[in-house]
Amino acid sequence: MSVDNYKKRDEQKKAQKKRKKGRVKFLFKLIGSLFLISIISLIVIAAIFEKQIAGMVINTLNKQLKTDLQVSEASLSLIWKFPQAAVYLNDAKIDGVGGQEEKLLDVKSISLQCGTLGLLMGDYNFTSISINEGSLFIYSDEKGHVNYDIFKSSAEKTETDESTDLNLSISDATLSNITIHYVDKAAAYDIKVRASSADFAGDFIIDNEINANQHTMTSYAELFSEHITIGETTYMKGTNLAYNGSVDLDLAAEIYSFDNIKLYIEGNQFNMHGSVKKVDKGTEYNLLFDSKKALLGSLMQLIPEQYAATLGQFESYGKLSFNARVNGISSKRIAPIVEVQFGLKDGRITHPNMAGSMKNVNFDVHFTNGNGIDDQTAKLKLIGFQANLNNQPINLSWEMVGLENPTITMGLDGKIPLDAVYGFFGNTVTEGSGWIEIAQLSLNGRLKDMTSMYRIPRVKLNGLVNFNQAHLLVNNVPTNIETGELSLDNNAFNVTNLTFKTAKSDMVFNGDFQNILPVLLSDSLNSQNAKLTFQASLNSQKMDLDELLAIGGGHTAEEIEAAAVEDQDSLKQENFERRAYRTSFLKGTFITNIVELQYGNVLAKNFNGAVEFDKSVMQLKGVKVDAMDGLFELNSKIYFEKEPRLELFLDCNNIDIQEFLAQLDNFGQDVLTAEHLRGRLKSLIKVNLFLDSLGNFKNEDLFVVADVEITNGELINLKMLEGFSSFIKMRDLQHIAFTKLKNQFKIEHGKFILPAMFIQSNALNLVVGGQYSFNHDLDFKIKINAGQVIANKFKRYNPDKTAIKARQQGLFNIYARIMGNLYGDYDYKIGPKHSKKFLDAQLSQELPAITNTLRAEFAKNNNIEASQPTIQPLAQPKEWEDIPEYNGEEGDLEYIDGF
Repeated sequence: MSVDNYKKRDEQKKAQKKRKKGRVKFLFKLIGSLFLISIISLIVIAAIFEKQIAGMVINTLNKQLKTDLQVSEASLSLIWKFPQAAVYLNDAKIDGVGGQEEKLLDVKSISLQCGTLGLLMGDYNFTSISINEGSLFIYSDEKGHVNYDIFKSSAEKTETDESTDLNLSISDATLSNITIHYVDKAAAYDIKVRASSADFAGDFIIDNEINANQHTMTSYAELFSEHITIGETTYMKGTNLAYNGSVDLDLAAEIYSFDNIKLYIEGNQFNMHGSVKKVDKGTEYNLLFDSKKALLGSLMQLIPEQYAATLGQFESYGKLSFNARVNGISSKRIAPIVEVQFGLKDGRITHPNMAGSMKNVNFDVHFTNGNGIDDQTAKLKLIGFQANLNNQPINLSWEMVGLENPTITMGLDGKIPLDAVYGFFGNTVTEGSGWIEIAQLSLNGRLKDMTSMYRIPRVKLNGLVNFNQAHLLVNNVPTNIETGELSLDNNAFNVTNLTFKTAKSDMVFNGDFQNILPVLLSDSLNSQNAKLTFQASLNSQKMDLDELLAIGGGHTAEEIEAAAVEDQDSLKQENFERRAYRTSFLKGTFITNIVELQYGNVLAKNFNGAVEFDKSVMQLKGVKVDAMDGLFELNSKIYFEKEPRLELFLDCNNIDIQEFLAQLDNFGQDVLTAEHLRGRLKSLIKVNLFLDSLGNFKNEDLFVVADVEITNGELINLKMLEGFSSFIKMRDLQHIAFTKLKNQFKIEHGKFILPAMFIQSNALNLVVGGQYSFNHDLDFKIKINAGQVIANKFKRYNPDKTAIKARQQGLFNIYARIMGNLYGDYDYKIGPKHSKKFLDAQLSQELPAITNTLRAEFAKNNNIEASQPTIQPLAQPKEWEDIPEYNGEEGDLEYIDGF
């Protein structure tokens, strides 16, 4: 073949390829054009028929409903579900019947789907439905009236209801993010689950007359259980659930048959098969459950909420078998028989609060609800529990007969290592070591008897508990129980040489306690008024009450300081509330012998006396203690309430007054403080002190009444005396020494009330009366021996501060008044018209009134062991009285305006 022929052939082939390529390109253009035309056509058709078809759907539904379907917008799409057409009902709401406030259905969208071709040909047969984003509320009241009876019966449909070509024969339904809340008041059910995704395939004809047939529904759902509450018990709170399988439905006979339904609880698979059917006497159940892959944690999701927080976190590794059956009729009088069995062989159990794991675990659990009629025939048994925890053996048996008021029989032996289990004691415990040894602990009795103060003697509780170098770190405070034995003899609980030590405290307890079970099993409100009654002794070489309160107080000072400012107050309040709750259980007496005691700034030695607890009140009776370089006899009541308060009776003998005020924080006032006063105190003092819920002093509520005698005393830098510096040496006023100060006073309503005070000092002899508010407002009246003032005004400063001898004879007595605000504007006036009548009234009326108040307050101290103090009325010394020749009219008396 010649070269020209080859060229012609190549040109022919190229021409063929070009023509073929052109035809393909044309075909693509044609298809694209048709597709574009189709889409445009579908859009146009949808726009033309949208109102008609969407309106027809809404009207058809509303004709069959007793309540109205409400939507914000209805639209038709022939594209998004192609080849299906879809009607979208946005913001759809349906009210239930019965007047419930919550809507039966409230969702973001409902879409109904049918064939596009059929729709175009006028065949409106909707076969699929999708419901998205919203809630379904199903309710039944105490009388069985329901909110979902919203479809009209055939008799209820009126003749005016026109027939339409629209047919709702739903065979496929989808739920997406729908919360289903089911409440049945009569059966005491409250179930709330969220369906993140659920698909149902079957026949869902709305017309029940058509729907009375036999068919199969296939379903798959992924659910989240917010709660399943039956009666007062909540199950599966916050639990992930799922199921997959088919149900044979015979709606006419009301028979539902399950074949190999797979249930998933927290990822663990269970198989279910059987049937549920309606019978004359009620509902008959015949269901079987089994699993070969279940874990203990998934089974624990089935237990009540109050136990799930702890027990629900146990996980098992090993051969865990499970099977259960539900068989029988359910009605108002009878329940079906429920039997559950599961067990673990040579397994291992873990828990987030447990360090390490229990190994070589063997046990069987059997449960039955009995005959289904009487709940006292129900039985739960834990058989042959054996395990090793940190190489220490534990043996446990448990049987519970009855549900509402079960009879419990338990046996326990073992050596519990605290380094493994301290996590179960709460988040305040962060470390543990040592052992608790339990020997032959046995329990038998009814639960209601165990929680009742009156029926607890019917319960049998025996055994021994020993502590062996037990250590716990509680609120960052190291606590140790080095030795000690607890002996249980029914309701008696004997403590022998329980040695408790911390960094700053040591204690040895001995005594007899009762009602340990009612206290341990009490509810959060202590509704049974459980009391731990006791008679015990407490011996200690040193005790720091702040440290001990930190152990049981909840939140430590460091934790509160580290918290956000807006949270600190609530943490402090929680501490007070927790302290009040715990002390509410205590009723008894400790006979104490404490060598060294510290509480806040108070330091004491040889604390001996009785400490009683009752109703969240700690009472100290006849306590004698060495403190502040003197001797106290102390009787007090401390009320552990949300806002704590203190009632204190003090008999002080030879106390260092400076230490007294400093250690007691000046009783929360700053008028006369430890910086101002020196001397030795002999006093009777009654104090009512109040704190708010944050531990701050409530100054306005503080009440103090006192009979005070201070010897060899000194007043230092008392600001209110500076007003006399114009006629008394300032150096003397800044440091007044006195031989004896005898006084009675009270603090009330935020005021320091001083009827009269007699001072024999190095500067002058005087009588002072008046009041001083905690906001520093003052009003004092003063009587001064003028002769001594004049005589000493020109003397040199007395560095030894020897008191001036009191004498009646002299020139005359003068009167003065100081008033105003100590740190603002204040003034003084000289002359009897400002002070004499006031002081006379104080001496004749207010002083006796204070004396009577003291006697009345100390009469309230009902401690029969304490000696009743003798309270003498306070009178003006003879040397302080006005001399007779100057008892004329006030206008005849001489005034001094200063020097």
